[in-house]
Amino acid sequence: MVVYAEYLFLENFITGLIILYFSGRICGRKTKKIRLCAGGALCGLFSFTLFVNIRPAPVSLFVKLVFSVLAVSTAFSPLPFRAKRKKSGNENCRLSAHNISCWRGQLRLLLAFYIVSFAMGGLTLAIVYLSGIKGVLGNGYVYMEAPSYISVTGGITASAVLMKIFVKCIGNVIRRQKLKCRARLELQGKKFELSAYTDTGNSLRDPLSGAPVSVISRSKAEEIIGEMTKEEAARRCCVIPFSAAGTRCGLMRGFRADSLAVKAGDVEKCFSPAVIAVYEGEFASRDAEESFDILLNKEILGGELI
Repeated sequence: MVVYAEYLFLENFITGLIILYFSGRICGRKTKKIRLCAGGALCGLFSFTLFVNIRPAPVSLFVKLVFSVLAVSTAFSPLPFRAKRKKSGNENCRLSAHNISCWRGQLRLLLAFYIVSFAMGGLTLAIVYLSGIKGVLGNGYVYMEAPSYISVTGGITASAVLMKIFVKCIGNVIRRQKLKCRARLELQGKKFELSAYTDTGNSLRDPLSGAPVSVISRSKAEEIIGEMTKEEAARRCCVIPFSAAGTRCGLMRGFRADSLAVKAGDVEKCFSPAVIAVYEGEFASRDAEESFDILLNKEILGGELI
């Protein structure tokens, strides 16, 4: 069987592009198109190991693992790390937690990369088996004869559509589970426990830093601000512009807290600093059965599925 290098590269470039795209979707990570294409190109180039007999098996496994890390790092830049400075113990703990979160984010991407790869690989092998297409498989890469490109294109398209439906369905389930959670606001060394609710309609952002803004009820805000001195309250004060359907644009008063920790299930995320806007009223859940203290921005918990 004759193997054409350009076809081998193109098949695995497109497949790698799809795998990296859905890996990002599953982990709620966005990236630039050029980086995604660079990761896909890396997948296409690595497919030429089809001609290399990598032995023994542990060496082959190690090479594939290194490639996976390289492909994911090429397509998605790691979350920004924060270097430790000589600060208070609490701040150093927050910095350490942030750095650990960065590593976890990259590991989640790597896990998603393999999950999507196995799903796409299974669909591809099913197409080969059911259609009788001749191909060559080696080192985890597949090459199919040129006359079968219509089938290959159809298979890749079907795989992408099915993966999109899967990600959307699972995403809806996960987001519903994340609607109600617990939050902890820290300010001047004092911690305030809050009941939180995630609202997909809250997309407020701080005009200065661009950070997502959560909205706290008036009674809870007065309790927190009451713990500050007038000078401290004035220093932390800020104004958040907003617009809503059926109303004119306006401004909300707010304040900047030291950190906001949100816990959904077994996962806790910490944001430092945190921008909080004050709602001139009280909150109640959509079913009106219970109230809550803070309305989280839709980006706080993120869109990751794993």
